Amino acid sequence: MLKSLYGKLVQSSVIRKLILSFMIIIVPFYAMGIIYYDVNKDIMSKEISGSFAAEVSFFIDSIEKEIKRIKIMQYDFLTDVDINKLVYTSEIMNEYEKGQAILRLQNRLYSIFSGSDYISDVRVHVPPLGKTIYARNSSSLMDEEEYMGVKDLTETSPSGIIFHKNKVIIKASNKYYSYGIKHVPFLIIVELSKSEFENRLKSFSSTEGSNVFLISPSQRLLISSNEDIQVQDEIFNVMRSRFLNGSTGSWPIKINGNSYLLVYQVSEYLGMAIFKYVPEGIIFADLKKSRIWFWVFTGSALAVIIIYSLHINRLIRIPLTKLVDSFKKVEAGNLKNVIKYNYKDEFKDIYEGFNAMLEKLQESINQVYEKNLLAQKAELKYLQSQITPHFLYNSFYILNRMIKSEKYEKAIAFSNHLGNYFRFITRSTSDEIPLESELEHARTYAIIQTMRFGNRIRIEFEELPERYRYFRVPRLIIQPIIENSIEHGLKNVESGGEIKLKFIENAGTFSIMIEDNGVVNETLLKELEKDIENDSFSGEITALINIQRRLKIMFPQGGGLKISRGSFGGMRTEIMFGKVLYDDVQASAD
Repeated sequence: MLKSLYGKLVQSSVIRKLILSFMIIIVPFYAMGIIYYDVNKDIMSKEISGSFAAEVSFFIDSIEKEIKRIKIMQYDFLTDVDINKLVYTSEIMNEYEKGQAILRLQNRLYSIFSGSDYISDVRVHVPPLGKTIYARNSSSLMDEEEYMGVKDLTETSPSGIIFHKNKVIIKASNKYYSYGIKHVPFLIIVELSKSEFENRLKSFSSTEGSNVFLISPSQRLLISSNEDIQVQDEIFNVMRSRFLNGSTGSWPIKINGNSYLLVYQVSEYLGMAIFKYVPEGIIFADLKKSRIWFWVFTGSALAVIIIYSLHINRLIRIPLTKLVDSFKKVEAGNLKNVIKYNYKDEFKDIYEGFNAMLEKLQESINQVYEKNLLAQKAELKYLQSQITPHFLYNSFYILNRMIKSEKYEKAIAFSNHLGNYFRFITRSTSDEIPLESELEHARTYAIIQTMRFGNRIRIEFEELPERYRYFRVPRLIIQPIIENSIEHGLKNVESGGEIKLKFIENAGTFSIMIEDNGVVNETLLKELEKDIENDSFSGEITALINIQRRLKIMFPQGGGLKISRGSFGGMRTEIMFGKVLYDDVQASAD
């Protein structure tokens, strides 16, 4: 299946490949963005949880410290002289003494009451007097019901906080103390203010939509910063098991379909736990904005991809398709298909080269019909026309494949070289050119073939001696020999093919040696050597014979070709210019 998909992709158009390639690029970034969002969400959740945990810890610590201070004042009251006189010696005290003692006790109780905002009332039950003395009110008959209901209640935590008849109290009794041999227990009760706890919890839950609970599961005590009974019951039921397990920390919960982050801490001293939950929507509001911007970026990137793909389609695919269609028409025999192009870029050079090629092909065909092939200049034109539409089609097919493979820089370089190549072979100039220009054309051809065959072949050029740069030679004498080495010597070489070009000066002669490491049939090599020696060929006049004739005409003293087996095992072709005098080279330069 993957192979089938890959095959369809390879055969698809350039525009589809471009869009798909951009999608392949953008999808990993999109995935990384999602991962980045989730990671940041986890980090932010941990940081916020840590911040809330610190706040919860500070709040619970402050309550513990306050309760401990209240208990210290409460237990200090147990040793008060006046309360012990009223309990143990009231029968020998007159009414005045009793009244004064009660007033002093009220003052003492009021000082306890005013010592903490968490206290709503302080009272002491004195059974021998049958009275209950209040911090803020006058004494009255003892509240027997409260006294009997509270004195034997077991304290469930070190703080001694008790939940009794919807009241939160802390009791202290002298049952462990005695005065002489007589022991009469009295009871001091500090009633804590639920409203003050609620106010403190409300100030602690300042975040919009948040809530704070103070829970004592063992006594079904729940103090909340709001009055949502349904939420309170759900929180209480969920937290009870957590509290009994002694756990502490944070975790996400859902209440009425809404997601919250819950932070809690258990106080063994108070026998309570404090819970704070905050809506995740508020916590991650900024992160959600980042996600929105990420989607905006994704949409923008897709728009850029589409616009860029359409732009590439107009700049490359349409001109290239037009060129490929024109080649197909040429193959069908239509040599009048001139291509027009209005932009000044590489395709303009290619189109001009294509149009020039058609013109030259038409001229060559006319020359064949006029039977002028045996004339020297007609042979040169014929050689130029040997670059057939098939070769051109292959070259442009390679360019087309590069573009489809999205190797744009390589395609641009290839089209530049191809344009230079066409410009050289189609321009109407002298049949004789500087050796430097001839070598430059051969290098261009070599680069095109190297890009075509990749690692199959490697072509090396030795540095041209400076004094031969302007030495004039016939056009197109090096490139056809390199082409011959590729087509025959390296035809079956899959990798490691090499062609080397060197310059040789020996006893006043100058020549260019081109050899390859390909496989050459011995019989074919002998035939070529014989044809070159005899300057004849039984069949069609080939490029090598053409070069041989033109070299002999221009350099009658030793000019021509020499073919033999090279030191690398392949074919060696030597372009000989015969004896070259310094005056000849200087005259060429001038």
